[in-house]
Amino acid sequence: MMTSEMSSWTNEITAEEVAAAMGKIKRKAAPGKDGLTAEMVDRDILRNLWGALFNACWRTGVVPKAWKESVVVPVPKKPRTGPCIPDDLEGLHLLLWSTKLCVLS
Repeated sequence: MMTSEMSSWTNEITAEEVAAAMGKIKRKAAPGKDGLTAEMVDRDILRNLWGALFNACWRTGVVPKAWKESVVVPVPKKPRTGPCIPDDLEGLHLLLWSTKLCVLS
């Protein structure tokens, strides 16, 4: 691993990086278990808070339990006209927006 890569891992996540990550999240995506969407929490005033939270997670190696959970919604693999057969379904995972944001920051 290169030294420049390692040093970028020790830098704090900034409000600008949070804003850039927020821009990558789909605005109309379905919310996770908490019912919140990116549109609800993408506020300038909160970006420093998210950065501080993500930095604390990085330093301590601890993330909220809810960030490790998702809601799985069964969706048909192909449109069907008849009854749904379990083998024709796949799981769509709805993650909390904060989980997505933390991964992208």
